[in-house]
Amino acid sequence: MPTDDSSPPPLKAGYVISIIVLTLGSFALYSVAPTLIAVAFHWPITFTEVFQNSVPLVDHSVMSQGKLYVPNLSVNPFNPGGNRQSLTVFDLASGESREIGMQKSAGQVDLVADESGLWGLNGSTVIRIQGDDVQEISTGTTHSSEPIFIYQGKLATIVETPSVSGDSLPISRLHVWTGGAWRSEGLVLLPPATSDEPVADVSEDPAKESAVEFGGVVETKVVNANGQIHLFCSDGTNVLYSNKLELFPEGTASALVTENAPKPLSNWISAGEHSEFQVGVDAQGPLLIHEKSNFKAGGMKTTFSISRLTEGAWKQSIETEHSGLILNSKLVSDGQTAYLVSQTLGNKLSLDEIQADGTKTSKLSLKTGLVMERLTQTISQLWWVAFIVMLIYAILVTWLMNAYCSSRYEYGNSTVELAPFLRRILAKGVDWLLIMGPIVALQWAFIGSQAEAQEWWMEKFSELDLNIMKMLVFGVLGLLLYFVTWLFVLGIGEGLWGISPGKWLFNLRVVRTTLRPCGLLRAMFREILLLIDAVLCFGWLPAAFTVTLSRFRQRVGDFAADTIVIRKPVLDRLPADSEFANS
Repeated sequence: MPTDDSSPPPLKAGYVISIIVLTLGSFALYSVAPTLIAVAFHWPITFTEVFQNSVPLVDHSVMSQGKLYVPNLSVNPFNPGGNRQSLTVFDLASGESREIGMQKSAGQVDLVADESGLWGLNGSTVIRIQGDDVQEISTGTTHSSEPIFIYQGKLATIVETPSVSGDSLPISRLHVWTGGAWRSEGLVLLPPATSDEPVADVSEDPAKESAVEFGGVVETKVVNANGQIHLFCSDGTNVLYSNKLELFPEGTASALVTENAPKPLSNWISAGEHSEFQVGVDAQGPLLIHEKSNFKAGGMKTTFSISRLTEGAWKQSIETEHSGLILNSKLVSDGQTAYLVSQTLGNKLSLDEIQADGTKTSKLSLKTGLVMERLTQTISQLWWVAFIVMLIYAILVTWLMNAYCSSRYEYGNSTVELAPFLRRILAKGVDWLLIMGPIVALQWAFIGSQAEAQEWWMEKFSELDLNIMKMLVFGVLGLLLYFVTWLFVLGIGEGLWGISPGKWLFNLRVVRTTLRPCGLLRAMFREILLLIDAVLCFGWLPAAFTVTLSRFRQRVGDFAADTIVIRKPVLDRLPADSEFANS
C-alpha cells in the first residue's frame, strides 16, 4: 500500500458539497432530460401529458360507420382531480387512429351510435359526438348504471323506479332525451323476482316449457337491431330475453300488480345461465357472448362462447379462443358484422371479426393511449440527450478534481497518475457500446424499441406456450453465455495487461494498489461489482460518489479488488515486485 507520506490531504468541505450537489442534480437531469427537451421545444407532447397514463375503457367501446371508438381515461397520479376522458378513434379501412378530447367528463361514459354520430351518458351529462365536435349538456338528472340505446331515433334509457307497494312487479320507466330534457315514455314491464311463475325455457326444445327461477332484475342490457328492441335481463345467474319492449302509460300501474300480470310473462324466454355476458348484433340478429374460462391446460387462454337466437331458442353457435390473457372485452357491431374488442397486456387492443360460420378471424391489432405512446416515442428519439448531460457532468467533475484533488499515486519509489474521471467515463462508454450494441441491434431488427420488446415478452410469456417457454429458456441462456464470455474477455485483458477496449483507446490501465497486474480473478470480480457501481440500485450514483470522494478514485469494484485505474505509464510494461525491491 502507499506510504503515509504519499497520502493526499483531506478533502475540503467545499469540494465535497459541490460534488454532492452536482452529482445529485446531474443525475436528476439525466433522468428527465429527454422529456424536458421535448416539452421545451414543443415536441409531440406537452408538460401536462408527462405524468399522464391513458387506460382504455374497453367495456364502453362502440362501432359506428366503419370506425371503432374506445374511451380512454387519462390518469394523473399527482393530480387525481385532473383525470380526463378522451376517445380514441380507429378507422378500420385506413388503420389510422386519432383522439377526440372531452371537456369535463372524467367518469366512465356509456356510448351508443345512431345514423349521424354517437350519444353518451355520464351521470347527469348527455354527450353528443359528431365527427370531432363534442357537446356536453348537463341535464340536472343523474342516471347511473342504466343501459342506453336508440329508441325511435332518440337517445333512451331504462330507469328503475321503486314499486309503490310490495304487491307490484318491478317498475321501470323508459326515459327519452328530447334535446333539452328527459321525458318519460311510460312504464316498462320487466321480469319479476319469482320461483314459481313459469318462464318459457326453450334452450333445448321449443315446445318445452318449465319453471325457471329468477331472482329479480340485477342487470339489463338492450340492443337495437334494424329498429327492433331486444332486451336481456339477468338476476346474476339466469338471463331472460325478450324481443319486445312492453310499455304501459303513466297512471296504469295497476297492470303491473302481481295478480294482474300475465302468466307466464309474454315474450320472455330463457337465454341460459351466465354470470357475465355481453350482447350485440350482426346481419342475422342479436348475439349473446360470455367468457367461459381464463385458463386451460397447456397455456393461458381466454375462451368465449357466442350464442344466437335460432328458431325461437338461444343456442351456442360459436366457441372461440384467444391466446394469452384477456383483461377486458366488448362485443361491438356495425349492424352487419360483429367484432370482439379485447384488451390484452400492455393496454393493447385486438379486434376480431365474428363470422357467421362459427370462425373468428383476427382483424387488427390496435394501440390506445396515444398520449403515452407519443411520450415513449419522444423519449426514444431523444435518448442521446441523457448522455450529453452525463458528458457535461464528467467534464465539470474532472475540472473540480483537478483543482482540489491530487492525481499523484506513489508506491515505493514509483509515482503514477490516477486516471481522470472524464477518461474513465468515456472508456466505460466504449466498453458498454461494444457489449450492448449487438444486443440492441438484434432487438431492433426482430422486435423493435425497448418498450415494444417488453410488451412483446409480456404478451408471449402470458401464453405459456411450450415453444415460447423454450425460446425464453434459450434466450436467457444465450444472454448469460454472451455476458460470461465478455466477462472472461474483460478479465483476461484487465487482469494480464490492465486494459479493456475502452481503456486501451483512452490510454488507461487497471492495476493493483501495488502497481502489479491485478490478475484474472480480481479483474472479473471487479467487473461483476459494476452491477452495484453503475447498473443496479441507484444508476451510476454509487460509482460517481465513490470515485470522486475516495482518496485514490476507486469505485466499489476497485475497493473490493484492491485496484486503481491509472494513466498509461511511460513504459508499456509495468514493473514487477522484484524491481520495486531493487530500486
